[in-house]
Amino acid sequence: EKIGVKGQVEAEYEIGNRSNDSDQRVFNVEGGDFDGGSMVLDTTLTNVFLSNYLTQEFELGYQYTAEKFKFQTEVQYQDAKLDNSQDFPKPFELNRRFSAIIPTMRMEYKFSPQTNIQVDYDTRTAEPQIRQLQPVIDNSNPLQLRTGNPDLDQSYTHEIRVRFRSQNQDSDRSWFLFTSSSFVNNFISNSTFIANEATEIQ
Repeated sequence: EKIGVKGQVEAEYEIGNRSNDSDQRVFNVEGGDFDGGSMVLDTTLTNVFLSNYLTQEFELGYQYTAEKFKFQTEVQYQDAKLDNSQDFPKPFELNRRFSAIIPTMRMEYKFSPQTNIQVDYDTRTAEPQIRQLQPVIDNSNPLQLRTGNPDLDQSYTHEIRVRFRSQNQDSDRSWFLFTSSSFVNNFISNSTFIANEATEIQ
């Protein structure tokens, strides 16, 4: 929808769903070898896990365009619902809800037809992956056991980028400068524990 001669406003609604499932079953052979023994499910190392991530996003944007100056901004409200269901090694349900304001901004200014500067600011969120949420020991590598944390929050990233371009047509030379910086809240990372002696992990 146009606002005045140089302005424009827009509104959007978007819904999305991502589903991840894991079916990791570990069996032990009891009462003999593989041919004569019986296969018994190891419930301590087995994991059956389902994760659904439903997002609803409401966005309002504004754009302004002039001869030397362009400006665009968008503000998005995101409502996200994370549903986790686990059958093994022990049944449990984990339901989390996140809400976030996600703004973006883009600006361009032309000093001349050959010289301009652009500034971009973006924010985004990212939910934990299913492997990071699974509270089950992964012993596929006995020397490096892994387990997840079902209490992880989504991460929130801020990023700013600045670009400067200049071209001299007489000398056929161009200048290009670029810099960027980012900051993450609730960054999802790995924590390593090195045991100095025999340790039991439950």
